[in-house]
Amino acid sequence: MTRIFCRHALEKQYCPLCSPQPDIFSTPDPPTGPEGTDYTRDDGTWERFLAFRSSDEGCAYYKFILDRAYDALLEQKERFSVRTWTAFYRDEYGVGITNDFTPWIADELVQQEPLLLDIIQRKSRSKPKGSYV
Repeated sequence: MTRIFCRHALEKQYCPLCSPQPDIFSTPDPPTGPEGTDYTRDDGTWERFLAFRSSDEGCAYYKFILDRAYDALLEQKERFSVRTWTAFYRDEYGVGITNDFTPWIADELVQQEPLLLDIIQRKSRSKPKGSYV
């Protein structure tokens, strides 16, 4: 740290110029950004979703998301975001569920309760490459 002095320093008064100034060679490293997650590309597969959905954690999550969807329906909400509630559940309960599962969850909710079709946000997905169906 270098120190810049001005007349205020001699008079022992506070001055922004008198305060220690960082040296350009002693500045801290920039932040590294958010830490990566332990998730891999394989975590977003259909097989992984089915394994999660049939687990105890998956059943508890599905009950949670279904209850929130019914609440939104009863409160006459205009929309219900499966992704938002999935993120909340993941953060609150520490369950390893990825956002890759949310389209399948949304489809399952609408299949179970057709009235949810009006409020659940769903995006149309394109066919996989190489698919002729």
